[in-house]
Amino acid sequence: MIVFTGSTEKGKLVAQSAARNLVPCVLELGGKSPAIIDETANASLAAKKVLFGKMPNLGQVCISPDYVLCHKSKLNDFVDALKKNIVESYKDCISPEDSGKIVNEFHYKRLCNLLKDHGGEVVHGDKDAATNFNLKPTIVINPRKDCQLMKEEIFGPIFPILTYTDIKEAVSYISEEQEKPLVVYYFGKTNNKNQKIIESQTSSGTFVVNDTIY
Repeated sequence: MIVFTGSTEKGKLVAQSAARNLVPCVLELGGKSPAIIDETANASLAAKKVLFGKMPNLGQVCISPDYVLCHKSKLNDFVDALKKNIVESYKDCISPEDSGKIVNEFHYKRLCNLLKDHGGEVVHGDKDAATNFNLKPTIVINPRKDCQLMKEEIFGPIFPILTYTDIKEAVSYISEEQEKPLVVYYFGKTNNKNQKIIESQTSSGTFVVNDTIY
């Protein structure tokens, strides 16, 4: 028997090979887990929690928040708080002792290459990491939805942020443009209309309110 945990793309390859050889397999496949910041959220708290979920093991955790969907009214406050906490909590990852290491050279370079041709605005980190391979915790606002950064699971210290104005935009993106995530993280007023919409109209392994990882 093959037991595989990883991306949907690789899981399909494992399943095809297993089927050809009549080997049973169990697949745990995760999509990109979003963190949704709505207009009722405490932006400072959300930034701390998203950072807490993303930075252990430098994001190499299957349930880390992969990207952020942020209401436009909260964008500046959320980004400012995220920048502040990255520097204060992780010293901007000056040394591996501050936050750990990427597992190998291949994945380090893969992460650097995700910061190439994304079409977004880098507001924190090294925007030239794809050429100088100097990877830092990086915040990218509104990358193109068809870029590699938004198509594959990141597993690294990169924070893509997509803005929205109506919660239905966030729901549509999660449900129609992404593989089913392991977790949907929601930040906002508990049990409000937005939470109920997201909870009922998206599908994920877990739905978490105003926290990450747990």
